[in-house]
Amino acid sequence: MNMIVKPMVSKRKPLELRSLFASKGFVELVFLTFLNSENSKMSPSLAQRFIITLFILILTSICLTTSSKANSKRIEGIFNVISGDTISLNGVIYKLEGIKAPNSRQKCKKGSLPWLCGAAAKRFLSQTIHDTKLTCKIKRAGTVKCNIQGHDLAIIIARAGWAVPISKERFLKAAEFYARKHGLGLWNEKK
Repeated sequence: MNMIVKPMVSKRKPLELRSLFASKGFVELVFLTFLNSENSKMSPSLAQRFIITLFILILTSICLTTSSKANSKRIEGIFNVISGDTISLNGVIYKLEGIKAPNSRQKCKKGSLPWLCGAAAKRFLSQTIHDTKLTCKIKRAGTVKCNIQGHDLAIIIARAGWAVPISKERFLKAAEFYARKHGLGLWNEKK
């Protein structure tokens, strides 16, 4: 007794999602899914698969984005001071994020007399971090956010009046306001 097994043939062409994922990109998959249906309507099972796949991809991208932020590179060590907002470690130079201090040789004017405000800002940073280990997070190439004994170094510098904020971070703005109000650093009238 010979049995002949015939495959079932449906009127609609089935989409093989596994082969599409393996050979095409996600955008192409979505495009082909909509174009391959005969009457431009997806069957419920295909629609459900599409929604689940889309949900998984979105969730995965959110998780990867969050973990990449959490894993930004950290550096630690005793840094050298280049200027009032620039430090170096092992020959690599970093700017402190969020602030701008005068350059080392920059002069400022109080009244009619110039004074070396850049050297004073550099001296303040040198005294602040002298022989102290900093923990810094690299924010982008050449820019770091550093902590000294649990405190944000940029806020310390701005609060002492030796730098101005270049970001809209409210803590930096408050630190600058404090320095101006109390006549500290660059805002000292007695230079």
